[in-house]
Amino acid sequence: SLGVRDANAAISGSLCSGPLATAGVNRYQNDVITRPYTDYVVIQYGTNDINASVSAATYAAALSTIVTGLISAGYTASKICLCSNPYQRSGANATALDNYRTEILAIATANGTKYFDLLQWMRDNGGDTLLIPADNAHLNQTAQNGWSAGVFTALTT
Repeated sequence: SLGVRDANAAISGSLCSGPLATAGVNRYQNDVITRPYTDYVVIQYGTNDINASVSAATYAAALSTIVTGLISAGYTASKICLCSNPYQRSGANATALDNYRTEILAIATANGTKYFDLLQWMRDNGGDTLLIPADNAHLNQTAQNGWSAGVFTALTT
């Protein structure tokens, strides 16, 4: 355990990119920077962007803005963990997921943040069996536990 409480700043259905007030790129300053989240920040954004056919480049620009904004505001890069997007049922959107993963890893590398490849972990550990049966994107408890363990390892190594 990292010995910290978690605070989920997600908004269901929101995109990382775009002009809406709910987009991550437009709310990270109010939802993260102005709050006392000083220990660690974990970012897993993009599933809704993929489903909305947002290009990997547009998504990456938004994610990069968030990451560089956090670092500029004083967050320690090594205490930020970027995660690839989760697997989708029956391998849906596989090419887009891989393209986003490439962008996420590039942003993590360029900024010195930590990275956990949730997509590959899910592909390697059961794919469809790790999703809630009712939809194509939400993780069941086994997947949530694996994600948590992967992020913990990324942040502590």
